[in-house]
Amino acid sequence: MSSPELQNISVKTGSHKEGILWARHSVDDYTTLGKLYPNLVDKSGKLNVALAESILKTHEFREGGKEALENMLALYKQNEEAIKTMNDYLHGLFGSLGNAITDSLVTAFRTGEDATRAFTSNIGDMLNNFAKQIAYSSFLAPLMEKAQKDVADALRLTGSDNQMEAMLRAMSSLVDGVKTQIPAFNEVPQEDRGDGAGSRL
Repeated sequence: MSSPELQNISVKTGSHKEGILWARHSVDDYTTLGKLYPNLVDKSGKLNVALAESILKTHEFREGGKEALENMLALYKQNEEAIKTMNDYLHGLFGSLGNAITDSLVTAFRTGEDATRAFTSNIGDMLNNFAKQIAYSSFLAPLMEKAQKDVADALRLTGSDNQMEAMLRAMSSLVDGVKTQIPAFNEVPQEDRGDGAGSRL
């Protein structure tokens, strides 16, 4: 969150009279959000969303100020949602790894196998699967999502020929996209790609 830009937005806080006699007129007074609401953005850059929404509803802004705050609020919400989505994904990813480790230890306990030996024998496969998920997320997931959207759009077209042509274009685009990712994928160490013999302990 761009705190200086946000805090320099001005809102109307009152008015006063200027001039003399018949030339007296009212002049609006404005104060910056930084002075009025020092807690609008905390030291870590986190925006007080409820306060920002309240300000939008209850204040008059200097020209362009309301739109600027609305845009900043919308972008902040989008960013927070993206962070939440990534955190949920990582939580699930590491949760799956933790569950796999736990399962191997529980199985060892039930079968009487040495827990350390069971863990050592299974950890390579577990980390392999973990690395594959990371690789998929980094290199293939965006391409797959785009291809899925393109195919869905193709199915909305009228006429089987048009649908088939659009779907072929979508699949061709997917293949081309994967090809462009091969050099980056090859730069990842073999053990991190999940295509090696497993991690060494």
